[in-house]
Amino acid sequence: PEQGYWVRVLSAVFFGVLAIALALLAPVTTTRMRDGLADEWAIAFGLGLLWLVGLPILIVLVAITIVGLPIAFLLLLLWPLGMVFGLVATLAAFGDFISRRIGEFGQGTLGRIVGIVLATALIWLGISIPILGALVWLAAVAGGIGLLYLGFRTQPL
Repeated sequence: PEQGYWVRVLSAVFFGVLAIALALLAPVTTTRMRDGLADEWAIAFGLGLLWLVGLPILIVLVAITIVGLPIAFLLLLLWPLGMVFGLVATLAAFGDFISRRIGEFGQGTLGRIVGIVLATALIWLGISIPILGALVWLAAVAGGIGLLYLGFRTQPL
């Protein structure tokens, strides 16, 4: 159906715009995430997978007590936020990675934007592939969650 296709295109544009905002507002963090994507991708993916799997388990454990219910509710809100920001972080880091590879045109603000647009298109195409798209989405989101940690940390692992 055409409507579903356009919704997916609009969501890709939305996530791309958020990634551009992240790259422009936090260029040092984006550079750290790019370096993490190149050098520590396994750590980033592992941390993100730990978040995606471990947070629901933690929510259930915390929700067992009456006192823990409000905390569990707040933790429940963090899970979808992690997915959104994980995808945005992947787009920003991958876009910065691409912009560094396209030569002189990839330098500066315009180069970052072009890189993020290309990264968004590539990841959107990957997610659109039947069956394999779910794995691309999982890798993008989990890797992005881990890249957020790598980008905001101050000390190396």
